[in-house]
Amino acid sequence: ERVLLRREGVSLSRRLGLITVGLLAVGLTMGTLAMTVVLGVRLMATVDDELRSTAQRINGVSQELATTSPNNESYRDGLILLLFDASGKVLQVRLPHGAPDDAPMPDTASIDLTSPVPLTVLSATSHGPSWRVLSQPVVIQPGGIDGYVTVALSLQTVDATLSDFMARVVFVDAAIVAAGGLLAYGLVKRSLRSLREIERTAGAIAAGDLSQR
Repeated sequence: ERVLLRREGVSLSRRLGLITVGLLAVGLTMGTLAMTVVLGVRLMATVDDELRSTAQRINGVSQELATTSPNNESYRDGLILLLFDASGKVLQVRLPHGAPDDAPMPDTASIDLTSPVPLTVLSATSHGPSWRVLSQPVVIQPGGIDGYVTVALSLQTVDATLSDFMARVVFVDAAIVAAGGLLAYGLVKRSLRSLREIERTAGAIAAGDLSQR
């Protein structure tokens, strides 16, 4: 009976190989998650910087939002400007130039107009992208009604970038685990060759061949 290199029907080399593969998979998974979080934070910081820059550009000219063309021609695709009155009612929506009337929109009811920092809100439709929004108080008319202007930027590009990154990294991780498992199994099996010789010799002695050493 092979008891030195086997336990419960699993060879020692196979068990060591499986342990190596498991540790490698855990390490790569943790590394992938950490890289994804870091990438997501950096992408979101870029979005927030763009929101703040846009908010500064429109600060002080909010009256023009209610009187000029509804097409948001001076800002890039995916960015929407929303004008609210003091009660939170939407007065105007400025879509990117050439955007259709049924373009995805953020859920205006979930926007905290008083928040001084950018927030993430869901889409107005169930299948739409999430949005990053930044609101600031404004005076719609000089000496008139106070309101809020909200800059909203779709996170569709951010989500697509993260999904593509995850898909590529998972593929690479799987290839590394497979290659590492085969390499580890081969190295362990080679390293245990001397123990197999001892096992065979011990078996021969147990069978009565006392000439073995």
